[in-house]
Amino acid sequence: MARTSYLARRDGCYLMQVRFAVQVAPLVGKPLYRASLGTSDYRLARLRLSECLGWFHRMNVSIDYGSLFQKNVAELRTYLQDAWPISEERLFARRNHEELLKNLNRRAQAASCEAGMIEPDFPALLKAFVQQNVEAEAYLRKAERVREYERGRADMHAAIQFGAVPPSFQTLPIAAELSATPPSGRERTTIELAVPSPRF
Repeated sequence: MARTSYLARRDGCYLMQVRFAVQVAPLVGKPLYRASLGTSDYRLARLRLSECLGWFHRMNVSIDYGSLFQKNVAELRTYLQDAWPISEERLFARRNHEELLKNLNRRAQAASCEAGMIEPDFPALLKAFVQQNVEAEAYLRKAERVREYERGRADMHAAIQFGAVPPSFQTLPIAAELSATPPSGRERTTIELAVPSPRF
């Protein structure tokens, strides 16, 4: 269960707020990890926090860049085995982990410590991880659009059954159908020929 002490709230939105270990803070460049949980719902915030705390605590026992990248390579291998489709909470944790890894990689490079030299598989694993996240996010957005469409259809059906929608609004008038569907080239020609030429 996620510890509520790791939850903070700002402007109505929950945040994850966890202190880095003394030996990890200099490696990441800050003493505190803080990230928005993207919700004002307490239950959802706890679910997302639980997902994020797993990878955070595992990497928070590192002692140097070497062990830090080793632990994150193991974490990436685990994430890359996730079953499809990925839940929103799982994807949220993956996105936060991705952002931290990118920042960590940039900081290590600035300290002349190449992740690829420590863990040769890290660059390829990170690239595959990012691609999975992109595709999972696109899938979830599409699924949400489908759900919204189905909810709209169900609401309209219920309104019609209830009698809230007048009969004249339940079907598209003929004039509206004609204006909504432009005639093909052949039909346009027929219509134009049917109009008599003006007489002078």
